[in-house]
Amino acid sequence: MHKGFIPLLYARLAGAYGTETTKPKLEQRYHWLNEQLADRDYLMGDCSVADAYLNSLTQWGQAEWLAPTYKANIHFDELENLKAWYLRMRSRPVVRKALDAEGLA
Repeated sequence: MHKGFIPLLYARLAGAYGTETTKPKLEQRYHWLNEQLADRDYLMGDCSVADAYLNSLTQWGQAEWLAPTYKANIHFDELENLKAWYLRMRSRPVVRKALDAEGLA
């Protein structure tokens, strides 16, 4: 997932590749993750470092401040399992504390 965001974070250099190629690939990967989360709360069963890392990357795609500059507006409103997972992650006390500390609440 991380590598997939790089062209979006350097949108001016990536040009159309970022929006026309990279973004659809990321969206496909989020659809796959949505399917994986259909019967579990977290990626590996219990909350793990994989969930923490994916949460950070997913937050990049949801960040309104990234959208105008980096074209990273990845939304998953129709991906119910992923959306529930993301909200579950954001409600974890340690995640809330980090978001509050960074002013990202």
